[in-house]
Amino acid sequence: MLAILIVTVGLLNTIFIAIVTLIAAVLGYLAEKYEIDFSRISELVTRKNQR
Repeated sequence: MLAILIVTVGLLNTIFIAIVTLIAAVLGYLAEKYEIDFSRISELVTRKNQR
């Protein structure tokens, strides 16, 4: 998969994608480890239409 990314998007973009993926994985791990509750953020993002 890494070779396909390098060929299709280039080396620097592939490195950027790998770094962003690693950061997201670490943040997800820490959120799971410390049991951070994202329900309030989820409510803000998924507001229902109020008419």
